[in-house]
Amino acid sequence: NSTSNTELMWFAMAYNSAGMMEGADYVMGYVTPSGETCVRPLACQQSPPPNSAPKLVISNTTYAETNGANYVLTFTRTVDSGYNPLEAGKSINVLLAAAKADNLVAPRTCAAELTSNQEHNFFKYSTSISFSG
Repeated sequence: NSTSNTELMWFAMAYNSAGMMEGADYVMGYVTPSGETCVRPLACQQSPPPNSAPKLVISNTTYAETNGANYVLTFTRTVDSGYNPLEAGKSINVLLAAAKADNLVAPRTCAAELTSNQEHNFFKYSTSISFSG
């Protein structure tokens, strides 16, 4: 609904062995200004924003507001896809970022190229995870 769209503009999760935006595979969830819910893979092979051709394969996607304040982004990714495939026994950095409305705007469509208007201004978090295979 429009209320949730103005509270949180987007949420993204990225995978990168170096823990940087550059070189990362992303999954981004958001609601367009027209109300369409989008979950899409992105890639950042140069400097941000992530507008490189994505190689990450995702399915079973959802992005939704729950309880009026919590946002849930779910997806399934194939282990061997993307610029940063998951490898058994190896760690990979996961970055989380989000944007509140303030002066930012959601991408206009589910395929729109990202701009500086989609920068993260709410939180950014990074942790390392291991894949056991």
